[in-house]
Amino acid sequence: MKTWFVPVLMLFYMALLSPATAAKFAPLFTIKNVDGNVTVQTPGSDKAIPVETGKAYPYGSTFRTESGASVDISLSEGNSVSINGNSVVVINQDSSDSNNKVLHIHSGKVDFDLENGFEAANGFEILTRYCSIVALTGGSSSVDAKSEGDLKVTVVKVIKGELEASGPSYDIPLLNDNNAITISCSDDRSFIRLRDLNGNYGIEVDDEDGMKRLVEMEKDSVIKILRKRSDVDSNVIIVTILEINSDGDIVTASTFSVTDDDSDRFAGFKPTPPPSSPGEEPKVGAPPSITIVTTTSSSSTSTTSTTATGVDATPRPRPQPRPPVTPPGEE
Repeated sequence: MKTWFVPVLMLFYMALLSPATAAKFAPLFTIKNVDGNVTVQTPGSDKAIPVETGKAYPYGSTFRTESGASVDISLSEGNSVSINGNSVVVINQDSSDSNNKVLHIHSGKVDFDLENGFEAANGFEILTRYCSIVALTGGSSSVDAKSEGDLKVTVVKVIKGELEASGPSYDIPLLNDNNAITISCSDDRSFIRLRDLNGNYGIEVDDEDGMKRLVEMEKDSVIKILRKRSDVDSNVIIVTILEINSDGDIVTASTFSVTDDDSDRFAGFKPTPPPSSPGEEPKVGAPPSITIVTTTSSSSTSTTSTTATGVDATPRPRPQPRPPVTPPGEE
């Protein structure tokens, strides 16, 4: 075999294995399948109507599904979204870049499947009341937004692919295959709890030096974040962060202050309410008091009781997806 033929053949096979350049999302999205009672309210409309299979709808439309119902939606070839029962979801797009699609989940579960390399031409983000989830690469994942008592809960599960998530005082730079997390938050975002449901990954939290500190998570480990506006200076927010291991023991506790400039970076995070709400959401009460016990090197112990109330924390602007990662063996 001629020596020049081998590298040419290798390039040919690499081209076959590499994903083609992703196409942009379509200007309208199309209904692929409807099961049960599903309605849609398009922008500018004053009423919701039954969804029709095969019909294309504009971005900004609000979908409502009854119990047991579902709707499958195509954003473009190879990119789809499924809305499950008992859901209220707005399918929107970034006002400054129509290639960035944004799903506002007010309640319910959404499954999404994105083709490999989609991020080269598109952006895809899901917003719950207090959390942003951005798809970094193609793959399959789900986001479930629900209420549990006085808390709003977001459950993020990655089947395959890469996501990042962020919210008040925390960032999750990377969730990938089989990772899962529950993010619980009070309605005013003064109390946040992050629980690792599966996998090992890092969570970045605010620190007293104004920087980010990486906390390594494992299954059943928890981070609790409490944010309270100072009684002395209304421009200052007191932040307490607890790291709790899988056995339920507090590993680290820290308390520090941040200015309003820090909380203001979350501005714009809260989704716009649906055009006609299906019902008023449950009123959220104050989060529970938490007793913080810290042990110093001299074995002395100090106890502080902190109740997180009265915080008006708004979330940060949407993070930008990072460049796609080249799989091993395809460099």
